Amino acid sequence: MRQFFLFSLLALLSYPTLTAQNGRLRALEELPKIKGTTTLIVLYPEDEVYNKTITRAIDLYWDFTEVKFVQVDELREYAFDTQYSMLVRNNSERFVQRVGRTDRIQSNHLALYLCGKGDNMMNYTGKDALTQWLFPDVMDTQAFQFKLITIVQSMNNYLNFLDGNKLTEINFERKLDEFTNKQAGELKEMTLYVHEKEVTEKVRDLEKLKKAYGFEVQLVDKEAISKAVFSQDAKVAILHLDPRLRTYYILSAKGGRILLHQEVNERGHLKLKDFAAMAKQIKR
Repeated sequence: MRQFFLFSLLALLSYPTLTAQNGRLRALEELPKIKGTTTLIVLYPEDEVYNKTITRAIDLYWDFTEVKFVQVDELREYAFDTQYSMLVRNNSERFVQRVGRTDRIQSNHLALYLCGKGDNMMNYTGKDALTQWLFPDVMDTQAFQFKLITIVQSMNNYLNFLDGNKLTEINFERKLDEFTNKQAGELKEMTLYVHEKEVTEKVRDLEKLKKAYGFEVQLVDKEAISKAVFSQDAKVAILHLDPRLRTYYILSAKGGRILLHQEVNERGHLKLKDFAAMAKQIKR
């Protein structure tokens, strides 16, 4: 399993974000169960920023399932009904006993689950999600709201990818790699927006960054990314770094397509050599 964060695609692949840590077979088994459901889009009374943004994203860009908007305290009505799935923020905490130690496992992701295990998020884990995006703190909406629409689009794209291809245990990894990297060449004609707070001071040297990347790139703030996303700017791509600091994604501001997904050279913040590696992939 190549651990990482595509909207973690699979536990046996390298895509922890997009796909959840499922494993190829599990993803294929869960897809038909969820496809026929009504997806509950869970809203939170204390977070109007999140509610407004997720509602816009779903209304405009979600077509994989029928949807119903519910408040988080309404989940109990559907908790054991597998005719429903839920797109929900999960920040539950579990403790797992292992030989000689106790591991604390913290969930911080936006994920799509099949209902059926109750309304307690402690009952759901990353491996149960058909698709998910990880965050340092999923309850800190301000930290990711500016690209939430793109994230929802990418989840919907991934689900349609699963549904629209004849996927098997044998061809899954190859097809997934095509899905996440086949369109990398489009970046030659796009401007890559890098959130200035997500990279180290050395990378924030724009001249060095441009030299390493070789294509159009800009260091920007949240407002610039938000504007590109809301306007669906076809000329802009957005860098998204896995909070575990192992992988990154480049997504199109228009449509939330994954253009490039790679592991970082060294675990930690992106370095200039990571941008040089991006350039090699784009030039292929």
